[in-house]
Amino acid sequence: MKLSATRFLASLLVVGLLIVPGSRGGAQNAATGGLSSLLTLPGEEALVRYAPGSLDRAARLHTRMTLLARQFQKWMPRNERDRLRLAAYVLGPGEWQAQELAFPYGVPMRVGPWVVATPAWGTEGSVATWKELLGPAMVPGADFAVRGTPEELSSLALADAFTQLELCRMFVEQQRLAGSAAEPWVADVLAHLLSRTADASTGVSLDLGYTLLSSQAASGAPEPGALAGYGGELELEAWLWFQGRFAAAAQEVWSAGGKGAVKKVLKARRAKGAPLSFADLAVLYPALGSWRTSAFPQG
Repeated sequence: MKLSATRFLASLLVVGLLIVPGSRGGAQNAATGGLSSLLTLPGEEALVRYAPGSLDRAARLHTRMTLLARQFQKWMPRNERDRLRLAAYVLGPGEWQAQELAFPYGVPMRVGPWVVATPAWGTEGSVATWKELLGPAMVPGADFAVRGTPEELSSLALADAFTQLELCRMFVEQQRLAGSAAEPWVADVLAHLLSRTADASTGVSLDLGYTLLSSQAASGAPEPGALAGYGGELELEAWLWFQGRFAAAAQEVWSAGGKGAVKKVLKARRAKGAPLSFADLAVLYPALGSWRTSAFPQG
């Protein structure tokens, strides 16, 4: 797909978002920008604006985001917890096109601080987009009943997984856990670890790393190359290729530390008083050294 960005799911403030989440109990109004038809699922920890006809999907996403927000609060300093409020815009193809979002319908993207735009339902087009990005293999059918074919529901399962991952990426950035200019990918590894931990807490079964790696193996797509090539202008396929490897790294950490791995990382971050490097993580979890050599033999 000939569409590149500084990072997939890039941080773009979309003109016309109806509500920008603020502190708990309030929100700022913005220009309606053609989204006045959206309905609202409010909440203390999460808010979802959704297209008419997508209530079931919006409600399930709202529940998942609320649980994720509560997990984030456990990992945050106490004085920051009350200011956290996640938000999502669950948009149909029409609203998506009207907002002129940078990525094709079906592919979630960040549209503001703690705010993600995500599809309201799957379509033939969103299925085709994911197949173009990941190859012919699709994630197994989702376990929820909303409109669409099995493949369209699978595209929504992928969208949900990447919605959660992007919120985890925001958390890593906001807490400055990692992400130096020399090693921007370390932040992604930690985001995958957070997402993996959240999945275990909520009972979500989609293994994003396995899905990415198996899909890419089936597609026979060329590898982007060395780890040093991550960052800058990457096409979406290349970004996803890297994310599959970062998810595998997070799985190494999870296998060694389980639900306590994130707390161990946070403790190391507090002790260091600065964002963690890969060397810091490798001290905590030596298996990461073998992962790096195996995943990136080019260096």
